[in-house]
Amino acid sequence: MYATNSFCIGSTLGTVALPSTLQSRCYPYACGNSSITFTIGTYTIVCQSNEAGVQKILSALTGYLSCPIFADFCTNSRKTCPNWCSQNGYCMRGICNCYSGYEGDDCSQTQCTSGTYYNPLNYSCVNTCPSGYYSNAYSLTCDLCQSPCQQCFQ
Repeated sequence: MYATNSFCIGSTLGTVALPSTLQSRCYPYACGNSSITFTIGTYTIVCQSNEAGVQKILSALTGYLSCPIFADFCTNSRKTCPNWCSQNGYCMRGICNCYSGYEGDDCSQTQCTSGTYYNPLNYSCVNTCPSGYYSNAYSLTCDLCQSPCQQCFQ
């Protein structure tokens, strides 16, 4: 782990191939005025501000690096995510966005069946979240309502 000068993003780029279930890696980075430079060993990859989602490759390494959204990555306030999303998702403004097959606040839970949400109160999959919680479509969890930023619909 590289600490505060690194961040995990959607990537499989490295000297060793990753299993298909792992879709993120952490790299040291530096934000410029309109680009992000990632350092992978002795190599660097530059993602321009208009290259969000572009997959970059290096012939000397296996896999790809998917360029993040520049504004979200470099200019918007970034919060850390719980457990760094267990390396089963990516962190965006303090919220884990889980990869397919994972869920939970930190993406540590295997996904419930389609159309259900992980209920942290009783550690089970439910069709409807309990009172005071809302169905989070991004993490597929029942998240606690916190006014005034979030509205809950019962």
